[in-house]
Amino acid sequence: MEARDGGTGRGRATALACALADAAGLLLFTGVGIAMHGAAFTAGPILRNAVPFVGLWFLLAPLTRVYRRPGWRTLFGHWALVLPLAVAARQVWVGRLVSRATVAFFIASLTLTLAFLIAGRLAVWVVARTQAGTGEARSAGRPDP
Repeated sequence: MEARDGGTGRGRATALACALADAAGLLLFTGVGIAMHGAAFTAGPILRNAVPFVGLWFLLAPLTRVYRRPGWRTLFGHWALVLPLAVAARQVWVGRLVSRATVAFFIASLTLTLAFLIAGRLAVWVVARTQAGTGEARSAGRPDP
């Protein structure tokens, strides 16, 4: 999944696809959490859960260069930096930074966000490989599979 084409169109497309997949994974995490707690899907629960995670994810992206060289190493490094900060920000927002609930939320956040982020990045990788294979078949004059 490494984008190594020096910022050409394909690399930008891969970075954009990874960013969209990451946003989708973080929003899915928000939705699952709201649903598991039986909260209404209204602005309050959505914002207090999505803003710290999605906001910090993209705010710190230039620092870690997670989209300059989208790959597993940069994803895991960025995730390891952002997740504790996002959990802390969210817990401050809800008014319980230090509690047993914070520990449980931290563990659930680590587990679920990583699973959703990996799933999204795998989807990007599969699509890119499929498109690359299709493009190679066309350029070689062979019919598409």
